[in-house]
Amino acid sequence: MMMRKLLLIIPLALVLFGLGAISLGTERELSLTVYSNDLALVNELRTITLQPGEATVSLEGLPTKLIPSSVHLEGTAGAISILEQEFQYEPLSESALLKKFIGQEIEVRDRAGSYRGVLLGTDGGIILQERMGDLQIIEEPTGFTLPSLPLMAAKPRLNLLLSTDLGGEQQAWLSYLTRGLSWEASYTAVLNENRMALRGLVSVANSSGLSYKDAQLRLVAGQPHRVAERAVGYAKAMVAEAAPSPQFTEQAAFEYHLYTLQRPATIEDGQTKQLSFISAPQVQIERHYIYEGQAGSGVLAKVKFPNSKLNGLGQPLPAGTVRFYQDNLFIGEDRISHTPVDERVSLTVGRAFDLVGERKAVEHRKVAERRYRDTFLITLKNHKEQGVTIEVLEHLQGDWMILQASQNYEKVNASTIKFAVPVNAGGEAQVSYTVEYQL
Repeated sequence: MMMRKLLLIIPLALVLFGLGAISLGTERELSLTVYSNDLALVNELRTITLQPGEATVSLEGLPTKLIPSSVHLEGTAGAISILEQEFQYEPLSESALLKKFIGQEIEVRDRAGSYRGVLLGTDGGIILQERMGDLQIIEEPTGFTLPSLPLMAAKPRLNLLLSTDLGGEQQAWLSYLTRGLSWEASYTAVLNENRMALRGLVSVANSSGLSYKDAQLRLVAGQPHRVAERAVGYAKAMVAEAAPSPQFTEQAAFEYHLYTLQRPATIEDGQTKQLSFISAPQVQIERHYIYEGQAGSGVLAKVKFPNSKLNGLGQPLPAGTVRFYQDNLFIGEDRISHTPVDERVSLTVGRAFDLVGERKAVEHRKVAERRYRDTFLITLKNHKEQGVTIEVLEHLQGDWMILQASQNYEKVNASTIKFAVPVNAGGEAQVSYTVEYQL
């Protein structure tokens, strides 16, 4: 029998199962709901050919990371039940190709020559048993001669055994979950005195193994509970032009928020696409300076603002990184959490260069069993050309009581107090207090 020489790179159409017998689904409508944790829900309207009773249908145009147990099929004209299903996908590779011929005779070549024998294994080299019984291990093969073309599902395929009373061409909604899709929000904030221009982008990343053409794109903010999580890598990036007006509408869905793009979107496999979802050019902000001497981080500059319609916002803000700019300079970044409407946002821009804080323990005494008394002195210096107010946060321990304080303070929570200290331009100010506490 003549041996056919095969190249390792084989046209995928030649190695698919029985193309002539397949009833392929034709895509008519498509919606893509992407979650932020490597998960997406795909809903698409397919045209399939059925016969009353039991019908076998094979569907292509599927992602390589499809979750088979999530597949659901619903007819538009009547009931369709899935009796059996099989998801077939074998990525074409040298190893996968050779494993199809274990137990058969093949020819293997390397730089030293060629070998013919029964293929016994492929791990750690090609293991052949020659006709005389000798074993050959070829560690660096350069080519193969194989007896035939193997049948491989080099493209994802879903084989369904259906039960239905319908016949002929029918439309049905195919729904499934797939890994390999995720999204995240990011923001740019340009500061100007007590206002900022806030722009929000969503980045949708696709490594699912399938491109989605002209899909209705929906993004879910929130974290549905899942049994397992996996990380995702992205092959390349593409940035879309951001629209001057919001492209997404928002609505509540269960305990999450759903953002729907108001035009079709194409998300290619291996692509990260960025889309504008919020543009607020005049957001009023409050600048705050925070000093936590126990943290040792210096005086931090923060911005705070309400997420309200009155303030030019007023829609749920998905979690993401906020990057701050001023006078064409990048000045810092922080991460915003999922923020509902009318909640306040507090973000750290960076460390204030011209503001200095120093915290010193003046006295530490044990006044009784497990009871102590401490006195602290905080010195604040302002090297700016204008006066500022610095908020001093002190974290207390145990069952505490303030015995003396040089100025009024606010109890923030059970273990934190705050002093609001005005500091003149080029000047300094001090705060002292004595606390007694029991551990």
